[in-house]
Amino acid sequence: SVFLEGETKVYGVPLLMSRWFWIFLSDTSKKKCRKVDRLVVNFSKNPVTIFCYEFGIDAEIIVEESEAYFNEYVKGDWMKCKSELNKFLEKRPDDSPAKALYKYIESFYFVSPEGWKGGKLIEKSSDLFGSYSNEEDIFSSRRAGNSFIYS
Repeated sequence: SVFLEGETKVYGVPLLMSRWFWIFLSDTSKKKCRKVDRLVVNFSKNPVTIFCYEFGIDAEIIVEESEAYFNEYVKGDWMKCKSELNKFLEKRPDDSPAKALYKYIESFYFVSPEGWKGGKLIEKSSDLFGSYSNEEDIFSSRRAGNSFIYS
């Protein structure tokens, strides 16, 4: 989607993928996909996780180590998330996705907003789903045999 394409600049990565794309990857490829953020669309019951693909020989290690701060972020314990991010960034000071998440939680003084639902609120579903009105439309279209690009 145009939204995810724009978000690549925020996270400093060449490609972002949604959970809907990620689920179709091989298990080997999934091990190199790192959770970057979670998005909450007001009509959806579940937040949407977005991923980036890690390249290099230490890709799986990066993915594994990033889980510590990401899990605290989702839970809403942003002081713990800050601590885990600092540990991660000590090893990888130029890591763009970690720095972007740090900047985001810092803008809230490391306290998750009241009513935190485990991800950033996206106001318009079209920002995330493009011409599809919601997550169910995407899967209905796929089940019907329509082809389209997952983003």
